[in-house]
Amino acid sequence: MKEDIDRFGNQHTEFVDYPKQELQIGLKELEDNPVFRKRFQDFVTPSVFNKDPHDFDPCFASFKRIAQSEPVNNFV
Repeated sequence: MKEDIDRFGNQHTEFVDYPKQELQIGLKELEDNPVFRKRFQDFVTPSVFNKDPHDFDPCFASFKRIAQSEPVNNFV
């Protein structure tokens, strides 16, 4: 997270000041906005070559779990 703040902080000052809260807002938007599910289906699914199909829900759940993991939460 520190690397992201250092790299992108000048583009989004709220992330510098409140990284944990901004991360939560972003996760909520990804989870609730159907545009991101559609983008996943349109771009990620066809790009992954695997015998098992990739579905947005389990992929997002894994991403969310990692994003909310203890090391990230301890950063702030």
